[in-house]
Amino acid sequence: MASVRDVIIMGMVLFMFGTFFFIVNFVTKTMVTELVSIPIINNTEVAREAFTDLNSTVDRLDYLLFGLFIGITLGIIVSGWYVSGNPLYMFLYFLVLVIGVIFSMGLANVWYSAIAENVIFGTTISSFPITNHLMTYLPIYTAIIGMLGTVVMFAKPQVRSL
Repeated sequence: MASVRDVIIMGMVLFMFGTFFFIVNFVTKTMVTELVSIPIINNTEVAREAFTDLNSTVDRLDYLLFGLFIGITLGIIVSGWYVSGNPLYMFLYFLVLVIGVIFSMGLANVWYSAIAENVIFGTTISSFPITNHLMTYLPIYTAIIGMLGTVVMFAKPQVRSL
């Protein structure tokens, strides 16, 4: 049942990195805004350009999380293909997947209530549309990837040795 554990771990890793990237973006943009308002620091064109580049760089963390999501999904598919699964254990796989979907509902609820709906993060949430979508609909993605892992793991032809 290595593949179903990977699906649960995927939800936890996406939540952890999504929250971390979101906080890094929020702190960096807040810090840059405060630094730009100080005339001694902001007196040259090079300094203003560096702060602008820093803001655009932390906005790309959203794409990094999407790449992580795609990589983990492909890893689950490949490992599901190479792990031999007996169809008798498909029921256990499904039960663990249901538990994983319920757990990801909790993670999505924490994301929505603590981060996405919070007024203090105002414009930062608009800088993370992919992450916000993945975290808000994490139970759906967990269920889809888990079922895809089920199909890949248990529906492949059985090789019989002589």
